[in-house]
Amino acid sequence: MSNTNEVYQRNRKSAPAAPLPNRLLVLLREVRWMVFAAFTVYFILVMATYSPLDPGWSRSVTVERFHNLGGYVGARISDLVLFIFGFSAWWFSFALLRLVWRSYRHLNHESHPAQEDAHFFDKIIQIAGFVFILIGSMGIESLRLYSMKVALPSVHGGVLGELIGHLSARAFGFTGATLLLLLIIALGLSLYFHLSWWQIAENTGTLIENTVEFIRKKYTDHEDRKLGET
Repeated sequence: MSNTNEVYQRNRKSAPAAPLPNRLLVLLREVRWMVFAAFTVYFILVMATYSPLDPGWSRSVTVERFHNLGGYVGARISDLVLFIFGFSAWWFSFALLRLVWRSYRHLNHESHPAQEDAHFFDKIIQIAGFVFILIGSMGIESLRLYSMKVALPSVHGGVLGELIGHLSARAFGFTGATLLLLLIIALGLSLYFHLSWWQIAENTGTLIENTVEFIRKKYTDHEDRKLGET
């Protein structure tokens, strides 16, 4: 009898835990999405209301009230992000909004285990594309957009952008570095948005061709009407 009880206890311990109910899983996904969406809104808010008069990581000042609508934490977050990445830090806001939208679209969709590997590699490709966009944008901001009137705690492009711009200009020259950074941005956009520049070029050419043909046809019709009136 004791052996039977031991076997029963061992089977109970080794048995897998019962999965969570479907409704509870949906609820947890909704709560996770709401928290992420709230963070995204907060991040955009603190970035939009950044003020160099507020205290932050790059400086220490005392103020009676914060100009940043995110308060003490928001002022420090915006100061740190803008100090490192410059105005290009706004790419993070765009990426967060895109993630919120995609999460909303798939909120109540069940995952497909057969597609997990492809989905994982898709994420890796998108992350690499975003990094390329950020690197190219910071470098261009430092090299070409340094006269842009934007409130920043540091130089345009941030400390990373200044480093990227300096190294690329030293290695390839001012014009060569600009072309290289634009190429990096183009590659990043292609990877991040799954864009085919060849297809875009074909579609643009088709659009121009159709527009020219439309104008030519309208002009021909107009000339025919003028001849008919005379």
